[in-house]
Amino acid sequence: LKPRGAGDDTRITPKLGLIWHPGIDTTLRAAFLRVVKRKINDDAGLEPTQVSGIDQYYDDGNGSKSSGGALAADFKPYDTMRAGASLSRRNVDVPLINGDESIEFHRYREREAGAYVHWTLGKVATLGVRVRHTRYARTEDSVGDEGFSIVDTTQLPVSLNGFGPRGLWSPLVV
Repeated sequence: LKPRGAGDDTRITPKLGLIWHPGIDTTLRAAFLRVVKRKINDDAGLEPTQVSGIDQYYDDGNGSKSSGGALAADFKPYDTMRAGASLSRRNVDVPLINGDESIEFHRYREREAGAYVHWTLGKVATLGVRVRHTRYARTEDSVGDEGFSIVDTTQLPVSLNGFGPRGLWSPLVV
């Protein structure tokens, strides 16, 4: 993203991901990411959307610059159960174009914690429960027309998937 008449902006956006299996039924993952959100018509690249199974792309505005990291742990306590937890944080600099076509960046902070449990119920169904809490924070000078500086959201979806013969399946998510 650049104002008219500006030069090209070249940035290095490093990504570092680690996956460790300390036991046969345990996986630990970590990632550090820096991302610049490209224009939608420039998204035809081959860059992966995840690093170590951790998302690096979000629905940020074009030209947004973000950096952050995440930790996650996945477990298999029983043959029919998978469980896990994750923590992540991102700092996002969102570009706003002023009337004179100059650009100023506003800092947003995002923090997230989540956990999940998935069960296999015989050969015909799976049950999943996930909880995720996210906090979005803006600096005082970045409060927009919406008028908020902090928003907390918590999601608790429960899903039941049924599998039938010939590859048919049907999800139910509440």
